[in-house]
Amino acid sequence: MAVFDFPTYYCLKDCIHANDFTNLLSEDGRLPGIMGCDPVRAFTFVDNHDTATDGYGVVFGNSEQVLRAYAILLTHCGTPCVFWSDLLSAVVD
Repeated sequence: MAVFDFPTYYCLKDCIHANDFTNLLSEDGRLPGIMGCDPVRAFTFVDNHDTATDGYGVVFGNSEQVLRAYAILLTHCGTPCVFWSDLLSAVVD
């Protein structure tokens, strides 16, 4: 059984917006969220159908920020999930 790693999502979103990635590692050197404690069961993501819009118009970030987030998720432990609209926008751009 695996779950979407929302703690990592929120941490990564904060790091991307602040352009400060020091919070991606805890004091003991672990990654945030499920990715840091049980990576085999972590589905990591940048956006999905639940988070693409939060009702207030706040999105994960601009296209550069989204690409940076995927670069982190695709090179770290866990099972990365690519949101279809992010994939389509990358193909169109």
